[in-house]
Amino acid sequence: EQSLLSKDTIIQTTGCLTDKTPIAAYFFECIPRNYEQGGEDINIKIRSDLANKIFENNPIDVNLVKYLYNQIPPDLRYYQKIRALVIETQDDQVLFALAKYENNADIELIKSFGDQSFWAIARFPHESFLPFLAEKLNDKNYDDITYATLSYCNQNAADILYRVLNLMTQPENNNNHFDLVDFYDSVNRSECNMYHPMLEN
Repeated sequence: EQSLLSKDTIIQTTGCLTDKTPIAAYFFECIPRNYEQGGEDINIKIRSDLANKIFENNPIDVNLVKYLYNQIPPDLRYYQKIRALVIETQDDQVLFALAKYENNADIELIKSFGDQSFWAIARFPHESFLPFLAEKLNDKNYDDITYATLSYCNQNAADILYRVLNLMTQPENNNNHFDLVDFYDSVNRSECNMYHPMLEN
């Protein structure tokens, strides 16, 4: 628990590459690995307990939360603190941690992040985000819209993807060959079979 209060870092070197990891993050990442024999449930419990200690600190180490955003399990003990941190920092990584709760009360907050919300939407693919994604087509942010929309598997989402494809193949966008390749690869990796027919286009 004391390690979670440390501001020191561990420097790891591989060849010519150097990576700095906060000591608190190092223990957060490593300790659960020692309990793999206990199954996923105990791993989640350990991570949740450690995360709770991080959020009990005053002030909360925002940089540490951003570093661990993808590993912090959703736990009601610190939900309100994550939500408050999202509002305070306006950070999309902290927003992703909040999206894991899949709480309908957070939908408008997620939308308020505009072009920074796609990652969170992909983590919390609520049906009410689809009109928002359709509106965002006007911004021509096709890669991020595709990424978020592929987290769904229904006809409304398919309609958005077909619109993306149609817009990307318009004459004024004839220099976006690499974007089309990325679109094809993304759709091809999707587990939603109803999207695959558009690959022929």
